[in-house]
Amino acid sequence: MKLGWRLACRAKALGDVNVHYFFEEMQKPKAQVDTSRIEVNSDIWKAKFLMDWKDLGGAADAAESLCRAATSASGKVITAISEEALKAILSAWEPGKPLTCAAISCCEEIIAIEQKESSVYGVACDIGTTTIACYLLDLATGDELGVSSGMNPQASFGSDVISRISRATDDPKALEAMTTAVRLRVSALIEEAARNAGIPPENIYDLLLVGNSCMHHLFFGLRPIYLSRKPFIPAVRDSKAHRARDLGIPVAPDARVRFLPLIASFVGSDMLALLYLIESSFDRKRRLVMDLGTNGEIGLVHDGKIFVTSTAAGPAFEGGRISCGMRATDGAIWGARFAGGDIEINVIGGSIPKGLCGSGLLDVVAALLRAGAIDGTGRILPRESVPYRAIASRIEGDGRERRVFLASGEEKRLCLTQNDVRELQLAKAAIRAASEILLERAGLKWQNVEECLLSGAFGSFLSPQSATAVGMMPTELEERTIPIGNGAGEGCKRILLGGKKTWDTVCRLRERIRHIPLEGYPEFEKRFFQYMPFKEE
Repeated sequence: MKLGWRLACRAKALGDVNVHYFFEEMQKPKAQVDTSRIEVNSDIWKAKFLMDWKDLGGAADAAESLCRAATSASGKVITAISEEALKAILSAWEPGKPLTCAAISCCEEIIAIEQKESSVYGVACDIGTTTIACYLLDLATGDELGVSSGMNPQASFGSDVISRISRATDDPKALEAMTTAVRLRVSALIEEAARNAGIPPENIYDLLLVGNSCMHHLFFGLRPIYLSRKPFIPAVRDSKAHRARDLGIPVAPDARVRFLPLIASFVGSDMLALLYLIESSFDRKRRLVMDLGTNGEIGLVHDGKIFVTSTAAGPAFEGGRISCGMRATDGAIWGARFAGGDIEINVIGGSIPKGLCGSGLLDVVAALLRAGAIDGTGRILPRESVPYRAIASRIEGDGRERRVFLASGEEKRLCLTQNDVRELQLAKAAIRAASEILLERAGLKWQNVEECLLSGAFGSFLSPQSATAVGMMPTELEERTIPIGNGAGEGCKRILLGGKKTWDTVCRLRERIRHIPLEGYPEFEKRFFQYMPFKEE
């Protein structure tokens, strides 16, 4: 037993006692990711070399001579130099004199010339429907130097992918505005991460993006018309590499900007990055992999086969369309439980609550179900029907306006409304139904799943007990469910650092994946309505 700690169940109180608990101890456990297998082999590197005027002899032109010198200095083959890099060296090189400089190379091309001592950096960016997260990495060491995140500004055009696709398809100005907004937000988050790490943004030479198919199209300004109706396919699954200057991203002008390839339909590169993480860092098990957010993406890995699907779960899991909803940041109610005849809440950071995030919503509803304050249909019951006085005293209003008081926040009273409960019912029914269809198409049942991995901000805090209490998954999966944090972001980081070898591995992985579409699938609709109630009738 740890020194200074005792089992509470074995302790006997002899008088008044003060009980202390620590917020950190209450965090949901995360699966351990094997960091020893991370391969740092970026195909963007920096090599310092000396150019002497006499070295120009024997080459057809100065560009060829520069490539030879950089190849000799780096030990890697360099065959080309960009126009901007050539202009930079021509401006700095005085005739007849030697020049010491450093070449920043991408694959086999010199993309920039520097005359200062500095490292080269990259950014892995996960563009979610609701949240965007950026990770600043040292491309030589693999060290994570900073993280920044914020809301996706496209939310003002619609809280889910379906509404944004509709706006972008019907209104060219809305498409342009959404593209501009997301690029500006990504730019601001990159600058924030660089500023906090004390790194000039112009030393960032690689940017890898992941996101669902809609986020991909809106980032590049592609009208998502093929995603708006059957057969629901993306305009393109693979995107060419861009230069940062062409997209208005405030990093090195010739920095490479890529979007990881999409899988199919609405299942994007975020799920591909997540599956790469699972395949490269976890042992072999029959797994259900869920990236739960506004666009719920679900994967099934078993016996060397991979099945994927997606469903519009709505923004409830990320605090969207919830009366006092917010992201899982400081001040969010992230957990709750029914104890001592009342509901107890946990707040991220232990401060005064500001709102309710997705995992908190799930826990609150599960607690109220256990207390008998919400019935199987999802209706918040009147005070007189609730057996616990403390819970009953929290209930306010009548009918559809009925709500449950949770806490006094910084600016307003925080309540769970009847509409909030309905939003959760929609989300959990969509996930349960989609998961069962996926298992069925693979010839499996819930009991065949050895492990369920939950990814995303919602999954990081989700209580498996609450998930089974509301019927999002069956009880047999409760002890086999593990949150892993932002798996898509972690996978994106590894692909960024792994270079061409890892990129090729990911592309081969994609070819193994079988997409199961749910659109127009009668059984999905049947099961969706079956799982809307909290208890099957």
